[in-house]
Amino acid sequence: MSSLLLTLISTVFTVVSTAEDNISGKFDFIIVGGGSAGAVLANRLSEELDWRVLLIEAGGDPPEASELPGYWFNLLKSRQDWAYRTQPDNRMFFGLENRVNHWPRGKGLGGSSLINAMLYQRGNDRDYNDWERAGNPGWGFKHILPYFLKSEDFQDISRQDAAFHNTGGYLTVSPRLSPDETVKIIEAAGKELKIGTMYDINRDQYIGFGPFDTTTRYGLRCSTSKAFLEPAKFRENLIILKNTEVIKILIDSKLKAYGVEYINSQGKICHVNSTREVILSAGAVGSPQLLMLSGIGIQKHLKEKNITVIKDLPVGENLQDHVCFPGVLFSSNKDPAITLHYLRYLKVAALKGISTVEVAKVVGFINTKRNSLYPNVELLSIRIPMNSKERNNGKSVMGSLFGMSDKISKLHDYLNTKSDLLYIIPIIISLSLSVTLALALVLENGNPRACDSCPVLPESKKKEILRVSN
Repeated sequence: MSSLLLTLISTVFTVVSTAEDNISGKFDFIIVGGGSAGAVLANRLSEELDWRVLLIEAGGDPPEASELPGYWFNLLKSRQDWAYRTQPDNRMFFGLENRVNHWPRGKGLGGSSLINAMLYQRGNDRDYNDWERAGNPGWGFKHILPYFLKSEDFQDISRQDAAFHNTGGYLTVSPRLSPDETVKIIEAAGKELKIGTMYDINRDQYIGFGPFDTTTRYGLRCSTSKAFLEPAKFRENLIILKNTEVIKILIDSKLKAYGVEYINSQGKICHVNSTREVILSAGAVGSPQLLMLSGIGIQKHLKEKNITVIKDLPVGENLQDHVCFPGVLFSSNKDPAITLHYLRYLKVAALKGISTVEVAKVVGFINTKRNSLYPNVELLSIRIPMNSKERNNGKSVMGSLFGMSDKISKLHDYLNTKSDLLYIIPIIISLSLSVTLALALVLENGNPRACDSCPVLPESKKKEILRVSN
């Protein structure tokens, strides 16, 4: 079975070649970061054959193992993960190893789409409209949706609707099919609570329980590298540098970016210039880090790091993340034979090209106050099959997923020897609530870290958070 699966992978898995010998002259566009944004930009810009495009990525090609949906959590803390960590804090993260929060970010062509759980979720229209109202013209949902549709190759013919889905795009989006009976149980519970059912979480209904779609193709991962870079790799006007880390944006006296400084795969410091734009798409952590290293950031902080200040701006401030609690746990199925049957199904399904993303089979979006059509809490379900530690080379699955401390991981692992585990994970998604994790990104020896000072919340926010947590 495993040899057949590897054969299937090799037929659809190709490598984007490095073309370092072709780095000469100037480029119209230099794209820093070949992840979920950078791969799309490289494809779209190089469609204009008169434009010369350079894409620079710090990591390499996706490993073949990344193709397997069920293997995704093994990529965390691997060479494909920047493996960012917050600073230890004695006020939070009590169940995590050394009270440090893990922030996985993909390193390689495809970026975080190389290591993520492949769940396809656009978000609701209010988020985009709020961005536009905040002073970002063109970011409203009616402006952004056509680009989602342009990229999409939606595989579920039963839910085809030109207003919300499209076929023929580069990114394959497949329905998630699962034999797990808990999916029906959770959806039935949602109906009983009068929360409702969503048959498609990427339509215009934002409250309810429903299945995820996945970025998979023929049952295997469809990263942005596979979706957008592989079709463009033979374009002569697109050059891709792998294993190459940009260390500085070159900025002239008129504050215009004209190129970048980078370390190539042989460790040599090089420069390359652009005639139009330098596009920074290195992620929520990498992009502000590079701006600060280039002299754009908070003046006091940059001077502390002996970086020449080009522009005093609050780069790295107001970094936000959504709070989740992976502690709502249920015992599910205590028959090892059923678990083995379920695991065999996943292997067969992969060979048949069925999406086997089993980390989250059903998701719920609720409003705890029941006074809005928009959610403020997401409920994510995760099922861990019995004795998963044995099948994970002796490593704790929950320790790998959430960075739990040994003490907490052992409790979960013990329960997992007795049955499958079903987690219902509440995630705060309302911006007004997620402010509790607003942090500042600062540099330490040139590397990013989340600072250990948290903002003081006004009493009105504290009361709002307490109401939701109760």
